[in-house]
Amino acid sequence: MLYRGHRLSYIKHIALALCLFLAAGTGRALAGTKTSSVAVSASVPSGLCQFITTTAALNFGNLNPANPVNVNATASLTFLCFGLPVSYAVTHDGGLHNSGGQNRMINADLVHYLPYSVSLNPTTGTANFFTFRTVTVTGTVAGLDYQNAQSGNYSDTLTVTITP
Repeated sequence: MLYRGHRLSYIKHIALALCLFLAAGTGRALAGTKTSSVAVSASVPSGLCQFITTTAALNFGNLNPANPVNVNATASLTFLCFGLPVSYAVTHDGGLHNSGGQNRMINADLVHYLPYSVSLNPTTGTANFFTFRTVTVTGTVAGLDYQNAQSGNYSDTLTVTITP
């Protein structure tokens, strides 16, 4: 038989043992926990340029095989830069029908091609904050390339890119 004072002490000891048991069990459960890591990164460029003109046409018009002279065409693309100052480079992808480094337009018959050359000016530069700039796209179809060409409508799509 336990006296009242011993009974309280006994209950406290059981409660303490139960708490320690539960805490020890929780510790074992946490010891089995697996972790994973996530790589976090960001890049802040020194500047940014973007095209204001999103489409343009380099139209060579009607080419006359009876008078095969070189035909030139130009188009302008306007861009804007943000940053102090921003160095940029302008490139093109050679077009959808480029072959071996040669720009080519494809005939509507999807069989015949007409070569053309293209240049960009400027291809590099530096722009101050919020400065509008223009890139001129100049293309040439050589008379020798179209004097014996299959008749029809020729086209291509050239993508011009500005970095940063």
